[in-house]
Amino acid sequence: MLDSPENRALVIDSFPDLLHDPSFTITSPCDPNYNCIAWTGFTTDTWWEADPRIPFVLDGVKVDWPFGARNDKSIFALIDLFLRQGYEICENGSFENGVRKIALYADEDGNYTHASRMKRNGIWTSKLGPAFDILHIDATIIQGEKYGTVHTYMVKSNR
Repeated sequence: MLDSPENRALVIDSFPDLLHDPSFTITSPCDPNYNCIAWTGFTTDTWWEADPRIPFVLDGVKVDWPFGARNDKSIFALIDLFLRQGYEICENGSFENGVRKIALYADEDGNYTHASRMKRNGIWTSKLGPAFDILHIDATIIQGEKYGTVHTYMVKSNR
């Protein structure tokens, strides 16, 4: 079973605050073909990663950094990528009808570490590297040692 106690324990080991999240659900099997950044950009067939060799194939996985965005590991490169997709910086991750919101995470050095997006019902969804997709109550619940903190929220109209 996908959302089994064993799989949940694996995720909670990395993100202990999920133990108290009533929305926490594992929603997909492990899939190395896409990552959190691609998932946030509604892509599941390519791994999005800033790299000077872009595009290339690594172990059968297509790696790209689309939209001509700034190509480095800084949080500003990730912000640039989503600005080029029509997102704008906003103040918070609160639910608003008729818009899409995303959260971009960074470490203490200012490098991007993760991205997640809000679903239309206000619950957040994240892809955990090559592992599972999950649902979580808010963007901040997965902050910590692994992903750092939410650096920037962005918004885009659903229209």
